[in-house]
Amino acid sequence: VMGYAITFLTRSSLTFLMGLTLIFFALRFIDVTWGFAIGAFLATATPVLYHTYHIHPTMVLMIFTLGGTLFFTSYQQPWIPQAESIMQGNGWNPRHLRQAACVYAGVVILTLMAFLPYWKAIGVMP
Repeated sequence: VMGYAITFLTRSSLTFLMGLTLIFFALRFIDVTWGFAIGAFLATATPVLYHTYHIHPTMVLMIFTLGGTLFFTSYQQPWIPQAESIMQGNGWNPRHLRQAACVYAGVVILTLMAFLPYWKAIGVMP
């Protein structure tokens, strides 16, 4: 199943960037250890992506960083509960947190789309 998913995602650079980023966004709801499980998976998948599909490890790390820092809920980022405990409830409420997360997700997707031609030009994306 994983092979079919990777083959589908690597059909085009844009599909790969958007697909992997959205997968990381979704996995953030499961991987509450701030990406350690996703990182362990990527440690084994990155060489395969590079040698088979010519996707540079720097790109995979960048997608992991951008996709893995999403924070729709406070348990997804360790700094949010820490800040809430220091500010004693005078910080962000859950509605503001979701709004900021939506803005962040949109900015990540737009950034990936904007820089794709550059990454292709320098040879880190096929």
